[in-house]
Amino acid sequence: MHFHDSRGTALLNVFAALLLGVRRFDASIAGLGGSPFATGAAGNVATEQVVDLCADLGVATGVDAHALAAATRLVRRLLDHASAPEADSQPA
Repeated sequence: MHFHDSRGTALLNVFAALLLGVRRFDASIAGLGGSPFATGAAGNVATEQVVDLCADLGVATGVDAHALAAATRLVRRLLDHASAPEADSQPA
C-alpha cells in the first residue's frame, strides 16, 4: 500500500490495512515525498511511524529501529541544513 499524509491519516490507513492483512507498505524516511499527480499532496507516510506502529502491534518488520532512527535524524539534519540560507548569500 502507498499512502500520502494529506489529511494526517496515512498512519491510520496503514493500521486499517494491517487489520485487513496487508503486510507491504511503501513509506519514506521522515515522510519525504509528494506526488507529481496530486498537486499539494503531503509527503508519504513516514517509515519510522510505520515501523513504530508495527512494533506496537507485534508485527515483525525486520527493520533495525535504532539504525532507522539514526538515518531519520541524519536526513532531517541535512534537510534543515539545505533549507537554511547560505551565509555568503546574505547582503553585506
